Amino acid sequence: MNISYKKQYFLSLIPIIGIIIVWQIASIKVKKVTKNVKYIFLVYFFTSIPFVLIGVVVYFLINIVLLKITSIGGNFLIGAMAVIASIMMAISIIISEKIVINLYDKKQLKQKERELL
Repeated sequence: MNISYKKQYFLSLIPIIGIIIVWQIASIKVKKVTKNVKYIFLVYFFTSIPFVLIGVVVYFLINIVLLKITSIGGNFLIGAMAVIASIMMAISIIISEKIVINLYDKKQLKQKERELL
């Protein structure tokens, strides 16, 4: 399974389901590159930080600002905010995947340099 980052970004634009799809692709790619499950947990850790931040922002926006608006426009804003939040979460998964794979590659390069010396 070799899906490019460009395709992953496109899949992340699918609201809510995109999070699940991108998360599975990231898990498979990281396991394929690193051949170690502990790096998948590192991806989960890196994605948990933006998930919490996005969740807190959405919670406060809904409770403080948008809950007072009871019109159809307010409901539309809540839905739009949920879609944007899910897209941001999916993109944070892709960014975390890139970070972990880059860290693993740097670690492998350092080990190869040590072996050559």
